Amino acid sequence: MNDIVVDWVVDTMKWLVKTAKDDYACNRHPKVAGALLIPVHNDSKSIFAGVHSAFYGNTIPAIEDTCKKVGCDIEYTVLPEDILDARAGLVNAFHTHCVRTVHAEQRAIDIAARDGVPIDGATLFSVLRPCYQCSKHIVVAGIRKIYFAGTVYNEERTRKLLRENGVECTFIEAGLEY
Repeated sequence: MNDIVVDWVVDTMKWLVKTAKDDYACNRHPKVAGALLIPVHNDSKSIFAGVHSAFYGNTIPAIEDTCKKVGCDIEYTVLPEDILDARAGLVNAFHTHCVRTVHAEQRAIDIAARDGVPIDGATLFSVLRPCYQCSKHIVVAGIRKIYFAGTVYNEERTRKLLRENGVECTFIEAGLEY
């Protein structure tokens, strides 16, 4: 007898990557970002999606333009371990981050808060490993597990923050192309 095994984690991530890619509104690689938040309880209203910009209207109301329309709003930062390289003018010392829209992870958390859904102990599917700012929100919200398909944001400070706060992070192969 041939049993069919369905891996809901992989299938969910593949769905998220495909859905988010179709509506991505930024010019930066990997041309896809998105998040799906699944709270612990079994309420039918318990799944919240937050995907960059055009998907579900994620632009900030006062800033209606997307990166594709007007360009990215890039923030440059230098991490402590890269200060000497930055002073020497080495380009790779600067970490860039588009801040035009609310990131998908933050958007999913915000929707849950707005709708009064508790997310302590929740699971987050994120197309990309969350950035440092999103990771701080994840820790405060009490999210305990993250599945991700890409590692664009892979800083030591982010990994340390999540690890030290008991957030389990698992890479899922979902066919994400860079």
